[in-house]
Amino acid sequence: MKRNILIFILILLYFTGCKTTEPIPGEDEQDIKADLLEAVRDNIVEVARRLLESGADVNMLDEDNDWTLLMMATNRNHVEIVELLIAFIIDPEQIDRIIQYLINKGRAPPVISGSYTC
Repeated sequence: MKRNILIFILILLYFTGCKTTEPIPGEDEQDIKADLLEAVRDNIVEVARRLLESGADVNMLDEDNDWTLLMMATNRNHVEIVELLIAFIIDPEQIDRIIQYLINKGRAPPVISGSYTC
């Protein structure tokens, strides 16, 4: 059920637009990336929200596996983090990548798994 809701949210937000952010002044970019990565990995919603609202890059990749934050949160079933990330995404291709990933893993709901293509 949570997966169906997650896919619905991804599709809905794909068509509704995105927010943009400004960089955090005076902060070290590597520290910000590490903090955001940790918050997403450990499902710490408020820390992730604060960093994103301050301008952290929602489109960053995890250098260990080239996953986006959205892919990581979805894979770990961190629904609140996924919703938060989607609200800040400025690269709609990320949503395409995560939906295709779920389809390839057999985790997409039947409503899109038979007809979706990237």
